[in-house]
Amino acid sequence: MHKFVKLVQNEVIKLMKKKGTLVMAVLFVAAVIGFTGLCKLMTVLNSNYNWQQEPFQWGEVASNMEYYREQYEKSVVEAEDGSILSCDMELKQEYEYWKFLADKEIRYDDWLYTEGLYSEYCADKFALENGIAGELEEPYSARIAQIEGYTTEHGWKLYYQERMAELLAGGEETDREARLWFYQYALEKDIAPGADEISTLLESVLQNKVSLAELAAKKEAGERVSEERIAGLKDEITLGIYRLENGIVRDISSDVKDSSLFETSTFNFWSAFSVCKTLIKIVGVMCIVIAGSIVAEEFSQGTYKFLLMSPAKRWKILVAKFVTVLLFGIVMLAALYLLSLLCCMIFFGTAELTLPMLSIQNGAVVTSSPLVSIMGAYLLSTVEILAMTMLALAISTLVKGNALAISVSLLVFFSGSLIEMILRNFGVDFGRYLLFANLDLPALYAGTEIYAGQTFGFAVAVILCHLVVFGWTAWDAFTRREM
Repeated sequence: MHKFVKLVQNEVIKLMKKKGTLVMAVLFVAAVIGFTGLCKLMTVLNSNYNWQQEPFQWGEVASNMEYYREQYEKSVVEAEDGSILSCDMELKQEYEYWKFLADKEIRYDDWLYTEGLYSEYCADKFALENGIAGELEEPYSARIAQIEGYTTEHGWKLYYQERMAELLAGGEETDREARLWFYQYALEKDIAPGADEISTLLESVLQNKVSLAELAAKKEAGERVSEERIAGLKDEITLGIYRLENGIVRDISSDVKDSSLFETSTFNFWSAFSVCKTLIKIVGVMCIVIAGSIVAEEFSQGTYKFLLMSPAKRWKILVAKFVTVLLFGIVMLAALYLLSLLCCMIFFGTAELTLPMLSIQNGAVVTSSPLVSIMGAYLLSTVEILAMTMLALAISTLVKGNALAISVSLLVFFSGSLIEMILRNFGVDFGRYLLFANLDLPALYAGTEIYAGQTFGFAVAVILCHLVVFGWTAWDAFTRREM
């Protein structure tokens, strides 16, 4: 065992002395810093864009007001004395509505606006002020006073109570139970409508409950509905209520699991840290480059005969080289994890570092650490590094040229992924048996199916089969090779 350790130590020393190893390490660090910096830059640019959009949104109110004013003025027919003979009352009503919003500086997130009450208020006032209320003058006045009562500090409670009374006295609306729950929960927990995170969370739970009720009604009517969608809505509702009960306004599970550099425009600490897993492919390429040359360069540099003059058996030398590359890959994975974590802390701060990640397991809410979850993805990625190393090592034992071995290894790596993707897009099921269709173990472990019916256990079995083939090829070529 001691002799084998010395062999590994010797291979590690030779690897560390190579200028190429240092260059790859420097480029690797630069790639991680640049990648996280790009996430931060995209976030800043998108934030600035959204900030610039807010005046535009409220400029829209002003532009609508101006539009309807111009249209109204065009419709006005004046008498010689300047009095108005006729006009388009609908245009005048629209103009006064938008003017009301502009004058009162009513924001789009004002609950009275989103509920459509301001529109009703302005319409009733317009009817009264322009003498077109007729017999509805009294109910119009009562409604105006009622809406004005909603504008007080706790007016929303009165509105919710009235809506509850209407639902209890009303018919069989599909979403009746969902809305009753919403109003009752908001009143009990004193959650006022608005744009804060708690009220937004409560609204999202309501929308999920409404969607679930609609699907249940369709199913009862004999329509075909997605059971997966129903199960997903139930899980979302369970998670939402759990967050409401425990004051957890942020759910970072989607940030950790679903982040993508080109599909996400605004990053936070966890989404940026999660997307850094993409750089694991760079570690794989580095291992391929090293493994592809670690045997072939012995022939190209003429050191192969000296290596075989040692008392160690050939297979031990081969295994030592393999272990060296594998150790390098594991070290680089650990470095990627720690360096990405450090860079994200620098660029995005540490305020979100202690946030829990929520998930549903067997119908119950489970709290876990996102750091541990991402670390698990990195650990599973060691299997990919293992497979790529073994593949490149096998190729390295088959060819003598250093550059040729690396070129062939990289060609197989990229072309294999491309071929698998083409087969998958054309519906060729054979692609599931290729190595490259089974390397994304973190996604498969999370339940993502690249091919229908593909499981985590199946992927592991396919990888093991390929490892056996690559290992036998490397051993056979290295032990039988002539000096």
